[in-house]
Amino acid sequence: MNDIIAKTSFDCIDQKGNAFVTTVEIGVPKPFESKSGSIDYSCSVAVLPLNVYREMGACGTDSLMALSLAIENTRQILRAFVQLGGRVYYSGTKTPIDIDSPTFQPVAEHLVNPQFRVQ
Repeated sequence: MNDIIAKTSFDCIDQKGNAFVTTVEIGVPKPFESKSGSIDYSCSVAVLPLNVYREMGACGTDSLMALSLAIENTRQILRAFVQLGGRVYYSGTKTPIDIDSPTFQPVAEHLVNPQFRVQ
């Protein structure tokens, strides 16, 4: 992908126990003329190796909407992977990420009494 505006990676384990790294890349929003003749924006999104397509597009009526939809597409792919039995961890840790967090930060498990944590 060219013109990457955001990139991160997560440590993952699939439902069979195989560990791998997932890389998320979001491209710079680029204007294009829609079928109606208006100027819309599109961002490339890659969540590799989890997404089916090497890159997907996220389109919006402006650049902020395109970026927001690119992040939401990332969230949906990660959420589907977890629902299928996978696990997604903050890079370099065994702490799950909070998929619903705006920043994909680690779950604040350190705030839970250790007797209630799953080992």
